[in-house]
Amino acid sequence: MSPEYGVVVFSASWCPPCRRMKDAVWPGNRVKRAIAVRPFKMYNVDFDKQKDLVQAYRVTAVPTIVVIKTEDGVTREVARNVGGMSVQNTLQFLQNAR
Repeated sequence: MSPEYGVVVFSASWCPPCRRMKDAVWPGNRVKRAIAVRPFKMYNVDFDKQKDLVQAYRVTAVPTIVVIKTEDGVTREVARNVGGMSVQNTLQFLQNAR
């Protein structure tokens, strides 16, 4: 069975780089195509119900983007970026995470 990759993003409404990425990076066609083949989930850390996930992923700042890989029932982190990124940097990060 081939590995499955996913992208997990931790963001906040009060975070300027998070808002820029939400408005200018994630909706872009090139980025959409890059994440279309992977499960993609964005979590807003403003809400207490995300506290367990924030701790589990060891999020200390936002935005935090984590690429995970699940293979043979085991999930592990393969790449992490803390801080805002441009479209080009996001595409490069996702490409390098494979």
